[in-house]
Amino acid sequence: MQLDAEGPRQRQKRQTREAILAAALAIFRADGFLAGRTEAVAKAAGVAHGTLFVHFPTREDLLVAAVERGAGEACVQTRLALRTAASAADVLRAHLAALARDEDLFVHLARESFALPERARAVVIDIQSAVSTHLAAVLDGGDPAFVFNLWLGLVNHHLQNRDLFAPRGSLLKLRGAALVDGFVRALKLT
Repeated sequence: MQLDAEGPRQRQKRQTREAILAAALAIFRADGFLAGRTEAVAKAAGVAHGTLFVHFPTREDLLVAAVERGAGEACVQTRLALRTAASAADVLRAHLAALARDEDLFVHLARESFALPERARAVVIDIQSAVSTHLAAVLDGGDPAFVFNLWLGLVNHHLQNRDLFAPRGSLLKLRGAALVDGFVRALKLT
């Protein structure tokens, strides 16, 4: 029989932190990182505003933890999917599939990344790095960095303007295949 090393106080502390983080992600998905307020997060988590700062001493710490949790999962999924990517189209599809898992979060990351703390931006760059590396491996000639940056610009443009391209639903589910196919055809990638 294995004993639980975590005592009741530690368990409660961990659960409170998780509740705050889950609430923060929900608020940031709905309102964005810039507009999401710590007061709203505390209220949604069912804790006092001061309690939030016991677990996350600064708003920046909360932002970074939320991005790490939300985008970190996409990073793991991207890296797993990329293991079997054999073509540029496969790499691009894997990238969109990872973003689609939490599209609302990535819309706000595309719109607001310029204002996020460097630690939060580093998580997003990690995802982009994995995609860029795999894209370079399957491209036959050309400039992989240019191709990837062009792709990233296309995706971010569509995410930032999701309300124009997919006003009633998921942009990536509705238009993802067209984005990949059009990009591959336009650059004559395989």
